[in-house]
Amino acid sequence: MSKGIGVINSTGAGFFSNFRGSVSAIKRCEDNDLVPFMNWRNNPYIENSQGGNSWDYYFEQPFNVINNNIKYNIEQDFSWRNLPHTRETMSSLIEKYITLKPNIQKEIDDFYDRNMKSRHVLGVHIRLTDKATHPAEKKTIVSLENYKTEIRNYVNLFPDAYIYLATDSTDYINQLKEEFGDKIILPDVLRSSGGASVHHHSQGNGYKKGKDVLMECILLSKCDFLIKGVSNVSLCALFFNKELEHFNITSQYNNDTREDFIPWKKINEELCQK
Repeated sequence: MSKGIGVINSTGAGFFSNFRGSVSAIKRCEDNDLVPFMNWRNNPYIENSQGGNSWDYYFEQPFNVINNNIKYNIEQDFSWRNLPHTRETMSSLIEKYITLKPNIQKEIDDFYDRNMKSRHVLGVHIRLTDKATHPAEKKTIVSLENYKTEIRNYVNLFPDAYIYLATDSTDYINQLKEEFGDKIILPDVLRSSGGASVHHHSQGNGYKKGKDVLMECILLSKCDFLIKGVSNVSLCALFFNKELEHFNITSQYNNDTREDFIPWKKINEELCQK
């Protein structure tokens, strides 16, 4: 029998920073015999027409809670964010506790069936906007030419591959479409340009902002291989699919090793031998 309810609150950070910290906190609830309850009320995704708890827009609650139970506030947990067991533990928690709302799942499934099913798909995630202008982060941004190089390398190995492009920015899209043409699979989501982030600095429906980035993450997790930089979005794609192999482009080109706790592969002939 549980000791009470562990209330896991959101912060003002982006969607997958909140998701990562909240799912990690479920482990703290487990360790303390508490039933987790997600309370996402302070974040950029609140849309009054959808209700006051934005977790409930996108996910089922892990448990049905009884309101008269004792409640404990549980901080988001990043204490084990980059350890050798992190991917396995996060994947297990997601599998055990995280269920998408049926309408979100259907929209993802419909997009996948129309655009990706029965195709070999390379996922490419490019995180720009505010990260490209943040003093501590802008040095980690990888050039478009580096992305093109690695995409070319992959397409040379797998000529039938399509490219699912997930990005928060409009800045690189046209140039990538010019080179790779009809191979590009591009979802219809909210994007920004320059240094304005979608979640904090762009106008638009808060519910859609969250739904868009959630769908992009899940669809990235369904690709055959992933080219990613340092980002909670693409990192969580690796948590949703613990078998997905990837290339860490910021580690390769900028020596940013923050997410090297998950081993990655270079894009070369060895990929063809798996």
